[in-house]
Amino acid sequence: MQFITGKKSLDSDWDSYVSQLDQLGLKRFLQIYQAAYDKTHK
Repeated sequence: MQFITGKKSLDSDWDSYVSQLDQLGLKRFLQIYQAAYDKTHK
């Protein structure tokens, strides 16, 4: 939301944002979600 409202800049704040998502385990979440999706839709 802060990127949309202009409170954060895509140029200077994006890498930090992505790093925070990585710290929260986003990659692992997406792996689990994708595996469940693939199992359900095959």
